[in-house]
Amino acid sequence: MRGRDAAVAIAAWGALNIALAAVMFVFTDDLMSHLVWWLAILWLVPVIGAALVARDPGTRRLPEASGGAALAALALALVALGAGVGLWAVLCGAAVGVVAIVLLVVERAA
Repeated sequence: MRGRDAAVAIAAWGALNIALAAVMFVFTDDLMSHLVWWLAILWLVPVIGAALVARDPGTRRLPEASGGAALAALALALVALGAGVGLWAVLCGAAVGVVAIVLLVVERAA
């Protein structure tokens, strides 16, 4: 979903949030809950505006737009954090690293 279709979906989500925030007045008088919810709804206004003016991007191929490279970076970070966090991080990093290698090989073959 892109562009104006996304703006309609985001606006519908905002309308639902407005209805839920209005119902919240019945169940709580906590000012912070109301403030946070209404600020979140207010934040949707520029997001809807950005979605209205968004265009579909042109097709281009970027080397840094590689899912395999992003997973390889995540794997390295998990392995590096494993020294301080524990063995589970190293093992998770190794598993993510295997997936990253497979993705990089598939991307290279395509």
